[in-house]
Amino acid sequence: TTPTTSTHPIMNLPTTAPLTLTHLPRTAEARLAAHVPPKMLLLEGPRGSGKTTLLRRRVERENRPVRRLSGADPDDRRLLDGLTSSVDYAALLRSSRVIVIDEVERFRDPGLTIKLLVDIAQSRLNDPPLLFAASDTFPGVNNLNWVKTLGRVRTIPVLPPSLPELSAAYGPGFVAAHMEAFVRFGTLPAVLPALSDPERAAGILRGFVPTTLLEDALRARRPRRKDLLLPALKLFAEAIARPLRITALAGRIGCSRDAADRLLTALAMTRVLRLLTPSGLALRWEPDVDETRIPALEKGFMADFADTGVRNAVLDLARGNEGSAFAPLADRPDREALWAAFVRQELSKVLGDVELFGTFSFWQTKRTDGSIPPRIIVRKRPRDGRILGYVSAYSGDALAAAGREARLFQTAAPKAVVRIVTPGNLLEVLETAAGSEGEVSSSCKGPYRSGVSTPRASKSRA
Repeated sequence: TTPTTSTHPIMNLPTTAPLTLTHLPRTAEARLAAHVPPKMLLLEGPRGSGKTTLLRRRVERENRPVRRLSGADPDDRRLLDGLTSSVDYAALLRSSRVIVIDEVERFRDPGLTIKLLVDIAQSRLNDPPLLFAASDTFPGVNNLNWVKTLGRVRTIPVLPPSLPELSAAYGPGFVAAHMEAFVRFGTLPAVLPALSDPERAAGILRGFVPTTLLEDALRARRPRRKDLLLPALKLFAEAIARPLRITALAGRIGCSRDAADRLLTALAMTRVLRLLTPSGLALRWEPDVDETRIPALEKGFMADFADTGVRNAVLDLARGNEGSAFAPLADRPDREALWAAFVRQELSKVLGDVELFGTFSFWQTKRTDGSIPPRIIVRKRPRDGRILGYVSAYSGDALAAAGREARLFQTAAPKAVVRIVTPGNLLEVLETAAGSEGEVSSSCKGPYRSGVSTPRASKSRA
């Protein structure tokens, strides 16, 4: 049922108030509600995606005493890092019926801590407490003891709210009316209530980059050249449509290849950057792919931001906060590249893809004239090995180029399913991906579907 809507005086668009994460149901809540001891349930995702709020809402339903610890609190770190015996751990476990550890990666030895908590709860306590934790950065690079959590942790990926979640809460009309605002400002929970006020939304994002993103990157890997973090982020933000190589990155920001690699790792470990590798080589291993018909493809890697609003905030900070990075899409030369990044971002959300090198790769042909063709986001569906491709077109002018790339891709992989994704069909594509991971309906004529929102065009071949 579509909720009652009102008209916002600034945007003159249908809105539902209040638009806050506190009132927004999330798909992760069902798994949170089903959690039982003695294992620990770990929420993992980028900073600001709503993990702490989800945990708070979950434990409030228990109506039992809660012990909260945070890696950001020095006193909590001293307490947990100071536990030296099984007796100490058992005393902590008996102190409350629910224990929540936020920013668990900031403790001295998080892997060993989780292992001991779960093992002692299982072996020493007849009625162990509920154990929850949340982590912002990727584990394992600096601390091999994270391996000890295997078999002891249930993991739930948490990304910023997806369009299907917003549609379920506020109706498809709300999502359609605010689509451009989502592309420009992203869907971080802190930003959602400010979408009707572009200046306020931009201000929130401007504060996020220096106070949160850069601090997390420094803590995650401690790169030697801290002064190059922002230039590297700016380069990734500007190269939104082009693949990069480590050597080129090092040359552009003026550092060694090793320093560039450490910078990239530090940023990727915050989960704010997503790394995409080229799919051309992998496709050559597929039995249904005709290797002789694969065109010349771009190599290297693509560094996508997990949230397009954060990407625009990085550009805005690099440009001196002059505001053009948040300009309306009609005035932007990068609107097609930004739309493609937004589509990939939303696909990652509905598929719960939070890994450093996730389930997606990219396909992009080389052009001798220097132009940049649309990239195709490629995914191999785990349950049946089906190759799925998504090529984006924000405006009608981009449909022809998207269709051309889709035909090239399908020439090489005849059994692949390719979707052209536009603002008119994005929500349907995401709901299909979440439900059946890209199965094309029998009403579709041809191997891929155009994303033009008119009924006639939506079934035509690109």
